[in-house]
Amino acid sequence: MTMTENRLEKSTKPLFVNGELLCVMCKNASIDMWRLICGHIICDKCKITLFQKSGDTICKYKDCNTQINCKTQVFQDKELVRNIEQQMVYCSFKHLGCDAVINWKDMESHMMRCEGICEKCNTLMKRMDMDSHICRMKATEELSENHRDSVLLISDHASQRVSQTDEYHKAIKQNREKTCDACAEIHEHNKQLQGIIEEATGTNSKSISDMNIRLSEIDLRLQILESAKSRRNVEVENQDL
Repeated sequence: MTMTENRLEKSTKPLFVNGELLCVMCKNASIDMWRLICGHIICDKCKITLFQKSGDTICKYKDCNTQINCKTQVFQDKELVRNIEQQMVYCSFKHLGCDAVINWKDMESHMMRCEGICEKCNTLMKRMDMDSHICRMKATEELSENHRDSVLLISDHASQRVSQTDEYHKAIKQNREKTCDACAEIHEHNKQLQGIIEEATGTNSKSISDMNIRLSEIDLRLQILESAKSRRNVEVENQDL
């Protein structure tokens, strides 16, 4: 299957203007349509699904539920197919801007020549090729859109980083204030300790000075007593002589 045939096959599911002659199960049409004994119509694909097992089945249309034998109560309706081929359908490229309404049997030939203009670059081409068309204008717009999204993403990221930085600075400032308060308290405490030490040192110095004075007085008295003792001994010796 060529690429063109593949694209065509994907686009040939018809949208009928009047859906009365379509398969009651899938709402589509095919080249082989079948009529059930109850009068309802099914396509070849749904017939296979409906009669997966040989024997009887029931019509699946709404509340019909008619019992149907797959061998004797299902008929291939060629006249029905011819009527369906004459049914008017919308072009399968309606979503790409084609407003044509044509006979279903002419759909394939219409699609092969159906042309349209790319809305972005104004290039005339077959509508079956539009999905694979590489439009420079569209690519440029997508690139610009992607670039804009990238710029917005970077801007959002930068804003978040700035906000985080502000929070960090605020936290640092708060910690700095707490640290300064703690340093002031420590300094005041050290100052108080220094005062206590100086006071204690001054008191001890005075006590030591007073003690030295008293020791000097005691030494002086001892010297006087020693001198008196010596004189007394001399006097005693003289008396003995």
